Amino acid sequence: MAESQVSKMNEIEKSKFFSVKAKILLIFLISFGIIIAIWVRTYSYFSKNMIQNTEKILTDTSKDLSNYLQTWINFNFRQLNLLASMEEFKNMNPAQQKKILKKIPEKYPWVYLAFTTDIRGNNIARSDNNPLKDYSDRKYVKEIREGKPRSWQRLIGKTSGKPALVLSVPIKRDSRRVGVLAVAMTLKEISQYVTNWSRGKTGYAFLLDNKNYILAHKNPAFTRKMQQLPYKLKSKEGGNLSGFYHFTDKTGTQYVAKVEKTVFDWKLVVAQSSKEAYAQIIKVRNLMLIAVIVIILVVLPTIYLFTRALGNQIIKLSEIADSLSDGDLGVENNIKTNDEIGLLANSMRRLQRSLKLAKDMLEK
Repeated sequence: MAESQVSKMNEIEKSKFFSVKAKILLIFLISFGIIIAIWVRTYSYFSKNMIQNTEKILTDTSKDLSNYLQTWINFNFRQLNLLASMEEFKNMNPAQQKKILKKIPEKYPWVYLAFTTDIRGNNIARSDNNPLKDYSDRKYVKEIREGKPRSWQRLIGKTSGKPALVLSVPIKRDSRRVGVLAVAMTLKEISQYVTNWSRGKTGYAFLLDNKNYILAHKNPAFTRKMQQLPYKLKSKEGGNLSGFYHFTDKTGTQYVAKVEKTVFDWKLVVAQSSKEAYAQIIKVRNLMLIAVIVIILVVLPTIYLFTRALGNQIIKLSEIADSLSDGDLGVENNIKTNDEIGLLANSMRRLQRSLKLAKDMLEK
């Protein structure tokens, strides 16, 4: 019987038709391929939507923070221009100016010094009681003298000895520039608003000036002194000021970031670790990989064993039918299953009994 089964297998293999086992395996593989294609398509769509959603959140946040910065800076310049238009400042009277300058830090807590200079940068009056200083070398004085309507400078303050932001506007008398009104402020007000933003465990925001010096950062060590960002932002859009970037910080954590150009060409950066930002994408990808591995290691072998058993049963039934056709009515038929193969085996057993009965009757 074993030799007959091998012969029957060889016959099927040489046939131009696929065996049942091969057909079932082929159907499974085609179905598996379709499922993989659907999964890949679904994963691609899901990933794209998740990336767009993350980028939208970062974009909206960067725009909101940028709008706040511009509003805050513009507010300070409006107040300076209003003060500069007062007669006490136009007349360049030190005593009159000092009375008003002393009230500015009281009204605006982020300002630690308000002062005036003549158009050459010589200090005229100031809100504190320190000696008058020479500010002629300062950019915010030079630009006003050159005709700019307003100026700013990030520097180490001559008074505080710490990083500071100075805003300045011209003092005019009869349309002629006669001096400069300026305020020096800490970066605490800006820093608090920017660094208070967070998303998840790793999302944060920081602010760079037009030369990539750090203005605000969650790490206080970055703002205690003037320093540039210690890692490089790598643009996804060819180096534009406003766009999406990637960077790796000193701990080796990779971030995705939205860089928004804001007032004075400052750059507002809203960032989140790539691992956390795209956590759902990574989770879905891993689940899909696990599913594929399970199918390959468990389902595929199971299907193979099932089709092999089914093929063997069909071959055995074929051998029984051949034996019956050759007159061997004593061939053993021990196939007993609760499926269509079992029904076929039962039918062949009934046929076998009928043939035996007919043979016995003829022999009598």
